[in-house]
Amino acid sequence: EHSKNFATVKKGNIKSILRQANTAKKNGSIFEAIELYEGILKAFPGNVQAKKALSSLRRSNPIPDLLPLVAQKRYREVETILLSNIERDQHNPNFWQLLGSIYSELGEKSLAIQSYHKAIDLDPSNHDLMFTVATELLTIDDIENAFKMFKLILRLRPDFSGAHTNIGIIYEKVNRFEQAKNEWLAAIEIDPNDTVALAHLGVNEISNEGNFDKALDYFRQIEKLDPHDVNNCVNIASAYFEMGKIAQAVDIYKIWEDKNWIGASENQKNDFKLNYSLALFCLGQIEKGWENFSYRRF
Repeated sequence: EHSKNFATVKKGNIKSILRQANTAKKNGSIFEAIELYEGILKAFPGNVQAKKALSSLRRSNPIPDLLPLVAQKRYREVETILLSNIERDQHNPNFWQLLGSIYSELGEKSLAIQSYHKAIDLDPSNHDLMFTVATELLTIDDIENAFKMFKLILRLRPDFSGAHTNIGIIYEKVNRFEQAKNEWLAAIEIDPNDTVALAHLGVNEISNEGNFDKALDYFRQIEKLDPHDVNNCVNIASAYFEMGKIAQAVDIYKIWEDKNWIGASENQKNDFKLNYSLALFCLGQIEKGWENFSYRRF
């Protein structure tokens, strides 16, 4: 899906794609991060941030021949090559990390986590990889071990905002909303640009505090950081919708669609059209609502 972004990298969304690449790198999705940085440099060869990040990734993960195979989703072939490299050098943490990312792509979460743990045993200072393991544990609903790992990250590196953000998500899952809110506030105190924490704070203000103005403040901060974020557009429009300002909600959807449709992925378009169509139905624009609802592709 991210490959579709390469053809549409432009000045308006380069920050968004850089953020996406940085997030992929932090989450251990090494191949995705490399492809995103390469896409940025294809459109903007002089981008210093992408150049430095790509150079760093290639130095720490020196198997460029795997990238074409990954791009073609030939994951089993990549697995075989990595296992062969590991057989020759079992003490290289990069091989284990790359193997973990391949298992993650294949949906084999247990093998991914095992591989990542091998890499961490060899490089205990890799806090980003610990974060990857914790998020993987969260995706398989191993909340207890995910919570322990995020807490460990904060003991080792107290300024890791993403750990606070995810601890907040865990508290939210068990309905401890005040503690969740405190974690998200801690995250944005460390990193005011943590859009995930900002989004959760906004949703929390609507769902648990009933404070729509405060929620919109959080959503507008995200909009300044990433005006192309479709989820944030839906959150802003939904806030107006729940306030009974349906016409304003529809206007927000229309403005976002005019500016961002070309660069959106199919999944983003599907989510957007569903929410846009519901707002149109409520406004009485039935024909246009059905037109948007019918667009969705599965």
